[in-house]
Amino acid sequence: MKTKKLNCFDVELCDNALFDSEQLIKSKSKQKSNSELTPLEVQYQEIKKDYQQDLVLLQRGNFFLAYQDDAHFIRKYIDLQWKIPNYLVGLNEASVIEHIHTLIMQTDKKVVYCEQSVFQMTQNQIRDRFITGIYSKGLLGFGILGENIENIETNYLVSLYKDEAIVLDTISKVAYKTSIENLNFIKITEIITNEKIKTLALKNTAKGDSAFEQLEIFFKERFINGISQITFIDDSSLFSKFCLISDNAIKQLFFKPLIQPVTKEGCRKLQMILRKIPIEGIKDKQLAQQDMRNHLVFRDSFLAEIKRVGSLQHQMARVFNAPKDCLILKQFLNNIKYILMQLKQKIYINKQNYKSEQLKNLKELNDNILQKIQQEFVWEGENLDILVPQNQERTLYNQILENLEKTEDEANEEYQKIKSQFYYNDPKIKYNGFEIEMPEDYKTPSFMLFSNKRQGYRKYTTQLLQKKQQQHIKLLDQLKKFIHLFYQQVIENIIKHKEYFQEIINQISDLDVLIAMSKYLENDQHKCLPIQSDQNQLILKDFCHPLIQNCIPNDLNIDKCIILTGYNGAGKSTILRSVGLLVILAMLGCYVPCQQMIFKTFNEIHCRMGAYDTIRESTFFVELQEVRRMIDTQNSLLLIDELGRGTSSIDGHAIAYSILKYLLKQNSMILFTTHFDITLDQVMYYMDNYQLQKGQVIKELTSKILI
Repeated sequence: MKTKKLNCFDVELCDNALFDSEQLIKSKSKQKSNSELTPLEVQYQEIKKDYQQDLVLLQRGNFFLAYQDDAHFIRKYIDLQWKIPNYLVGLNEASVIEHIHTLIMQTDKKVVYCEQSVFQMTQNQIRDRFITGIYSKGLLGFGILGENIENIETNYLVSLYKDEAIVLDTISKVAYKTSIENLNFIKITEIITNEKIKTLALKNTAKGDSAFEQLEIFFKERFINGISQITFIDDSSLFSKFCLISDNAIKQLFFKPLIQPVTKEGCRKLQMILRKIPIEGIKDKQLAQQDMRNHLVFRDSFLAEIKRVGSLQHQMARVFNAPKDCLILKQFLNNIKYILMQLKQKIYINKQNYKSEQLKNLKELNDNILQKIQQEFVWEGENLDILVPQNQERTLYNQILENLEKTEDEANEEYQKIKSQFYYNDPKIKYNGFEIEMPEDYKTPSFMLFSNKRQGYRKYTTQLLQKKQQQHIKLLDQLKKFIHLFYQQVIENIIKHKEYFQEIINQISDLDVLIAMSKYLENDQHKCLPIQSDQNQLILKDFCHPLIQNCIPNDLNIDKCIILTGYNGAGKSTILRSVGLLVILAMLGCYVPCQQMIFKTFNEIHCRMGAYDTIRESTFFVELQEVRRMIDTQNSLLLIDELGRGTSSIDGHAIAYSILKYLLKQNSMILFTTHFDITLDQVMYYMDNYQLQKGQVIKELTSKILI
């Protein structure tokens, strides 16, 4: 039987046999005793004990390492070279976020993210490593994985209350209630419970309640058709003051390149705003963005500084999860202090000149709490990286340092005494940390004890030096414990004021988003501020797509519905995307690329565009899912592109006609593109029919047919 050797593996494989690397890892790992493990592998196993079912990534330098079974599992989904003798794979720090997203999306496992400390007590001591994040499908959309939220099929939280009602909160911040029976329709990927609370079997007590029976019917339909967008049952709720935008609308309209905050917190805040846009105070939003444009120097300078500081949210998480890393704490507190100074010098200083209520009422955050925290300690050491108390505990700290210094001086006196009496201050005699080093051919007094050697040299000690060395070790251990306990006190004090730090981070993210909006179309000549109207109309004059250069301007006037027809590539989908983007920008208070825009606010915006499917759902099924959500809405903007393309021409024509006819009965505004021959007398409603010619929208026919 022939064999061949692979370059990346130090293992011989058989041509006609399968190489079971998983069995190799299991068999080899059993043979490796604990004494043979490296310190890093010991750290890995200590963390892995508590996360047996999860994937553990341990940072070492610029790589995140996974060992043994985790390494083999990761290689199934990510094409990586690995090292067989140590059974590990390494993920580069630059691409680790992308790899974590891949693992979460393609598996049911969570990823435990462990970062290394930048603080090291001694040169030979291994760095401490701490868990700074545990990522799962339930957390996609938050933190570092926020940009990939549109790729998630189901992303929601379920809470069970004592009355046995269930509340679902999607990433879109939309909630509703239903019965426990409907949990059968949910694919649960993660359950988080309080271990201190006794768990009981759930019993459905909703049966027999006529009102609940109607809700059960309603929500069963919801669950069967997917739950990526769910609206409120109670229109009088607080969320009726918001415009809810479906995930598919944000994805299909390509909004992301338009407004780009510079911080991760700003990106997450914008993502949250887009899914739930406040429809009140649009005029004040416009004034706030104008205020930012009126103070360009302050605005751009502040933006550059918050970009340089980086993610304060991530830094705060590392402070709370890395209990020994003084440098991380120092960096975080210095950045907070610097940001507060920037707010004072570049934002608060202009408050009297602001016209918008949003900026006039901006809370001025001071550094009183920060100063109170920093008064308890100072930074000492060569690199100013040692946390030293400033309160009453400073006396104990100084006493330990004095004892250390005294012990070192007494040991040094012993060395000088031996060197002068027996070796006449020979320069070859050296003192090296409670040991006397000399050439190996030198004779020694009888009271000197051999301790170690290196090439050409021997090391000796004495009973007194050994005693002082033991004292020194105990004092160092005492000092280390003291600093660690004091560090914990500082962290606990910071945690008490967590809301203060979170308020600073929230204000930075709000300003980051506001500045990003104010920069949009700042230097463009073809722009206007939209005018909000109470009338049921949308008027656009000479509007363009925000992402297309040198496009042909179009006019549009909608009060109920418009059907767009035209040949392939004429620009029907571009018109729909343009209208959707302009309406979203208008509700955000931004400039829009048109000569005039008069708009009304909507409760929801839905978009049915493109042809895509999944393994479990066909294109036709996905299409019906999205239309089903549109049917349940009122006062919405519905953008529908070539409905019925996922099935035969006859069925597609019937579906497009019947759904459009049904939607026209609702209080929504509709833009409908199609290749089917849907005429006005068929739909029997007030309707404008537009046709595309060379990229321009041309009104072909206006007709009123009374029902």
